[in-house]
Amino acid sequence: MITFAEYSSLKTSQGIKVFRYNTVFQSDKGGGDVIGLVCMMNPGIAQPESCEIFCKLLTTEYKTKGLVVTKPDPTMKKAMNFIKKAYEINKVKLPERYTIYVENLFNLREKKSKDAKKLAISLKETSNLMFSSRELAETYQFVWLAWGNTNINNQKQNSLLKKFPDAIKVHKSNYKGELRETDYPVHPLYMNEDYFLEVALNRVKK
Repeated sequence: MITFAEYSSLKTSQGIKVFRYNTVFQSDKGGGDVIGLVCMMNPGIAQPESCEIFCKLLTTEYKTKGLVVTKPDPTMKKAMNFIKKAYEINKVKLPERYTIYVENLFNLREKKSKDAKKLAISLKETSNLMFSSRELAETYQFVWLAWGNTNINNQKQNSLLKKFPDAIKVHKSNYKGELRETDYPVHPLYMNEDYFLEVALNRVKK
């Protein structure tokens, strides 16, 4: 899979901040019909493949002209790998060309989740960009909800849970070797592959 996204950077009370939105995974052969949706907390350290674009985002207010090729971070890589395995275990063939939407509860690019949550609340001047979201379809071949433990944008969380009751949601976390049962959809980085595949069985439509 190949990752694409749009980016904007803004001068804020906390300095220049980068936002990533309209992220997609596409097949190696190019984009096609939107077959899936992955919903997570916020953009991590993924960045544009172009060093020139990334430098502009970090140093000045800048907006990309549409989607740009993106270097996936560890979360994205794990998510893409798990998606392929979900199709395999359900014996559903991925199309030659496809697109998968990646949505976040908020769009601030920040590696540390604690810092991201604080900034999401404090940077009120960026709310339109912070919480912007694309229009979603009623159904997909699969939906995976995996935003972890956060009280940010509860309205969107509740809306997604209600809209996609049959979504893949893992409620077992193996953080630092400690197994926990959670009341929230576990983030991919803290997710065991076996737990994911157990829940993903019969959750991918043809």
